[in-house]
Amino acid sequence: MFGKRTRWVLIVLLLVAAVTAGTFSVLRLRSAPTAVALVNSDSGPLGARIAKDLQDSGTRHWEVVDSASTADYAAVVTLPADLTADITSLATDKPTKAQVTVATHRRADPNLVNDAVNEVTKKISAAGLDTVFAAMNTARGQVSQVAMTSQLLSAGVQAAADGAGQFTGGADQMMDFLNQAKAGAGQLTSGIDSLNSTLSAATTQANSLATALDSTGVTLGQVSQAANGLSSGLNTVVPMLQGLPFAGDPQLASIITQLQGLQNIATQADTQLSGFANLTGTTVTPDTQVGQLLRDAAAKLGDASGQLNQGASLAKSIPQIADQAGTQLQQAIQLVTQGLGQMQAITRTLGNQTTQALNALPQRGVAQQTTISAALTDPVDIVRT
Repeated sequence: MFGKRTRWVLIVLLLVAAVTAGTFSVLRLRSAPTAVALVNSDSGPLGARIAKDLQDSGTRHWEVVDSASTADYAAVVTLPADLTADITSLATDKPTKAQVTVATHRRADPNLVNDAVNEVTKKISAAGLDTVFAAMNTARGQVSQVAMTSQLLSAGVQAAADGAGQFTGGADQMMDFLNQAKAGAGQLTSGIDSLNSTLSAATTQANSLATALDSTGVTLGQVSQAANGLSSGLNTVVPMLQGLPFAGDPQLASIITQLQGLQNIATQADTQLSGFANLTGTTVTPDTQVGQLLRDAAAKLGDASGQLNQGASLAKSIPQIADQAGTQLQQAIQLVTQGLGQMQAITRTLGNQTTQALNALPQRGVAQQTTISAALTDPVDIVRT
């Protein structure tokens, strides 16, 4: 009897305790606030974006305030001042976690608070991924521009290579021209030497004849008088011969013709001597000796020979100059060919590297990838106060 009574007492006590605990729990939940406050302390634009996304989500009532107390809210979530900077750092080699501060009411529903914190974390995680992807897209855009520049550079180098091919063809023609110049210089030198020999002989003969005439003392006036006298005599003799009955005889006709030629020479003697004096640059008078004219002519021939010798000296230097020009031209072709080859190799390498960069973006070290992955998986440190 006593045992049954004891059991019933225990059962009643347990029921009373359970009802009392439930009553207190209901009272506690009814008295705890359910609203969640969001304080945006971010100095960048990301905080405002997170606040708007939370308000637009419709999952709960978010109050965005400048400051709040846990006496009025189940939880006060504070975004840090460096939130934008920390999330942006996720796309760098040194990612930094953002520290979000959460203060809770002492009687707040833990599930409500945890759900609110998880929602903030997800929004920030999404923003972090957006930052990384934006950085990747920016990088790919920049690499694409580099690749396009590389293609343009490659096209320019190819055009230069084509132009170099034309230059090489023109250089071959230039080499042919230089070889022809060498051959022509040899012929010119030989011709000048031959002409110099002729001038030297003519100069010697003119000087010898001038010496011989000097001994006679013949002057231009005397030659002119003799020519005029000869012309006058022939003017009388030729008509007389032409008037003979047998003037048609071949032998006499030949004599008459020769006399007529001599007559023409005698008539033009003054003119010829004056023209010869003009060629030699000699100032003549009737007393000027004929030997002096010949001596002046010999001097002119000597001057001409000296000028020809200068020309021959220049002509002899043409083969050496042509050889030097040919060597320099060949060196220039070699340098152009080598330079273009190096440029083509560089553009090919640049093109390959930009292609690889496009295919491998982003490219991080293992340790960096681990750090970034960890930061992206859990980009927020929740500090509960």
